[in-house]
Amino acid sequence: MAADGGRKITLYLTSCDAHARSPEGVPMVAGDSFTAPQGYPALPWGCGPLLHISGERPRWLVLTADAVEAMPGGVKIRSGRVVSDGDLSQAARYLHEHGAGGLPYIGRSRKGGDFAILTVGSLGRIESQSSVVGAVGDKSHIQAGAGATVAMGRQSRAEIAEFGRVGGSDGSLIKAGRFSALASGVGSTIETDEGSIVAVASDSKVRAGAGSRVLVESGGAIDLGQRGVGVGSPSTRFRGEEGALFVVVNASQGDESQCAQIRVGEGGAVAGKWYVFRDGSFVVSH
Repeated sequence: MAADGGRKITLYLTSCDAHARSPEGVPMVAGDSFTAPQGYPALPWGCGPLLHISGERPRWLVLTADAVEAMPGGVKIRSGRVVSDGDLSQAARYLHEHGAGGLPYIGRSRKGGDFAILTVGSLGRIESQSSVVGAVGDKSHIQAGAGATVAMGRQSRAEIAEFGRVGGSDGSLIKAGRFSALASGVGSTIETDEGSIVAVASDSKVRAGAGSRVLVESGGAIDLGQRGVGVGSPSTRFRGEEGALFVVVNASQGDESQCAQIRVGEGGAVAGKWYVFRDGSFVVSH
C-alpha cells in the first residue's frame, strides 16, 4: 500500500502519448515531480469512467498528487509525482500492489471459481466458472460459466454459458447459453440458444434459439429458432424457423393501431425468409 509514514497516499491513473508530456509539454518521467497548471486528468485508484483520459494511448502513468482538484468523472492534478510509467498492465499491477487490490480499477483482470462476485473497471476482463456475479466497465471482456449474472459497459463482449443473466450496453456483442435472460443496448448483437428471454433496444440484431422470447423496442432484426416468439415494430425485420411467431405492435391500419402477427408455416410465411410488416400485412423483405 502506498504510504507516507503511517498515512495512506492516494494513487491516480492516467494515460498519455508515447512522449509522455503534460498539457503544457512538461515531460512526465517516472521518479520525477511535475507541474501542470491546467491540470492533468486522472482517476483516483484508476477507478471511474473513461471520460477525460483515453483508453487508446500507449503509455499509462500512476501519479501521486500534491495539488489536486475534483471534477465530474475524475480529478485534475496540478502538481505531483510520477511513480510508475509503462503500459496498462504495468500500471494496473502497480495499483494492485499498492492499495487497489479490492477495487475495480481500469484494466483489471479477474478470475474466480464458483459463486464468485467480481468487479473490474473499464478495459478489464473477467473469466470465471459457474454462478459468478460480475460487473465490468467500457470495452471490457467477460467469459463466465453457467448460471452467471453479468453487467457490462459499452462496447463490451460477453460469452455466457447456460442459465446466465446478462445485461449489456451500446455496441455490446453477447453470446449466451441456453435459458439465458438478456437485456442489451442500442446497436448490440446477440446470439443465444434455446429458451432464452431477450430484450433489446433500437437497431439491435438478435439470433435466438428454439422457444426463445425476443422483444425489440424498434427497428433491428430478429432471427428465431423453432417456436420462438419475436415482438417488434413495423420497422423490425423477422426471420424464423418452423413455428416461429412474429408479432408487430403499433401496426397501423388506416387511422388505427393494432397488434399484427403471423406464424412461420401458416398464412404464407416460409421458414428462412426475412419479413417486414408493410401496408397491413407481412411481406418478404429483400
